[in-house]
Amino acid sequence: MFTLNCDRAHLYAHPERELTKEEQSRYDEALTQRTKGVPAQYITGHQEFWGLDLIVSPAVLIPRPETEHLIETVLPLARALKNPKIADVGTGSGAIALALAKELPNAEFTPPTSLHARSKSPKPTPPASNSNSARRATTNSNAVSSSTTPTC
Repeated sequence: MFTLNCDRAHLYAHPERELTKEEQSRYDEALTQRTKGVPAQYITGHQEFWGLDLIVSPAVLIPRPETEHLIETVLPLARALKNPKIADVGTGSGAIALALAKELPNAEFTPPTSLHARSKSPKPTPPASNSNSARRATTNSNAVSSSTTPTC
């Protein structure tokens, strides 16, 4: 679990393990935030979308499960094209572009910065390294990187 930096299987395998004071404090803080109405995804910093582990914060909207219907609708249309070109407009978490990049290895993506840029430079400014857009830009579209959960 995110407050302990381990997965559920490890917790079930070690029921005798007690929380340290620091772990208990992190857990209590997460519960306090949740009782104040903070979405669990903002507390953990993660949201699953289309099989991808996305980084989320209050600066972006949490990808909603029904947004996956958009991906389901676009995929057959884009697959019918030899080299689809997709404009990444209105990106928050980057969920839609990441899911499409995962499924469409031949697609060309236009980042939002290049849509309005008047620069003659062919390369857009790269995204911040910790953003989901950076994951899309730096990973193979068939294998989008996700974090692994260490055992505690």
